[in-house]
Amino acid sequence: MSEQYLSRRAFFSRAAKLGAAAIAVSALPLAACNKGGGEEGAASCDDGLSPASRQARTAIGYVNDSTDPAKTCSSCALFQAPAEGAACGACTLPNIGSVNPAGTCNSWAAAAG
Repeated sequence: MSEQYLSRRAFFSRAAKLGAAAIAVSALPLAACNKGGGEEGAASCDDGLSPASRQARTAIGYVNDSTDPAKTCSSCALFQAPAEGAACGACTLPNIGSVNPAGTCNSWAAAAG
């Protein structure tokens, strides 16, 4: 059995390559997250949210795609329609941020009209 000598330079070179490969592989699922997935109305309106906004959304049970077509953000009294050409609207509840018109939460209230 022969022992192979691994120099310090070769060790660090291999470690750097392995680290770069690990980072690249771990980024693949993240790149696929916001592709839209072909589901109509399932656009993600989560980009740029603060941790406080994410926590507030979790507290009210917000989801990007409602399972009940009668209870979507677009039919809620608290919803503000998106600007022209934008996919996401806004919620008037404090610290919620942008919301998907097809989304819903536990604070849904029927719009007047």
